[in-house]
Amino acid sequence: MTSNQLREMALSGKKPENLSLGLEALWCEAAGEWERAHDLCERVSSPLGEHIHAYLHRVEGDYWNACYWYERAGVKAPKEKESFEKEWLEIATKALR
Repeated sequence: MTSNQLREMALSGKKPENLSLGLEALWCEAAGEWERAHDLCERVSSPLGEHIHAYLHRVEGDYWNACYWYERAGVKAPKEKESFEKEWLEIATKALR
């Protein structure tokens, strides 16, 4: 599965089986389930989980908190208004490796 396929599935509400917690968090966010996505990413104790956490707070509009999580993830924070879809696809690509 590719990141684009995962995103398309989320947008259509089709959840694949056996997703890792990180991928499930991304799927939930794209499917409009931000709270569930946030709950899941908090259970991923890795730089990937922290990157997802950062992304979710940026989507939420809490850029200050997002920057904190980007720093913890070791990822340069994108500009506040940079494309959410682009970043989502980049994170999903990392998570699918």
